[in-house]
Amino acid sequence: MSAPTSKKIFPDATAALFDVFDGARVMSGGFGLCGNAEHCIRALVERGTRNLTIISNNCGNAGKGLAALLQTGQVRKVIGSFIGGNPDLQERMLKGDVEVELVPQDGIGTTGRTPRRRSTNAESGGAATAAPGRLRARRSICTWPPR
Repeated sequence: MSAPTSKKIFPDATAALFDVFDGARVMSGGFGLCGNAEHCIRALVERGTRNLTIISNNCGNAGKGLAALLQTGQVRKVIGSFIGGNPDLQERMLKGDVEVELVPQDGIGTTGRTPRRRSTNAESGGAATAAPGRLRARRSICTWPPR
């Protein structure tokens, strides 16, 4: 796939996900089945990207939303603030297929955060430079399997 133009406008979800690789962290907005990027989730399922870490309030439900990635075995870890009522996550978690980290609701937005960017040449193929910044530590409530 080709790199995006400087306008960062893509013709479809598959093109927008050109740089999501096996083992990537994917942070998804929405809550439950509301406000999800359904087209992007479907594109990831079709693409077969594996060993993903999903960062979201929860991970969908019953094969819908982000749970579609669970059903296809593409998720290695879920970092979320609500995991109740999701049979797909429960099944994968109890089998030991998926690691789960439960974080407080106020900490989910800082999970996976990187230092602020001072400038970026990414559109022209260059590298980003990071400004000095402080990262807030994530406070885990619990993890599965236990450490």
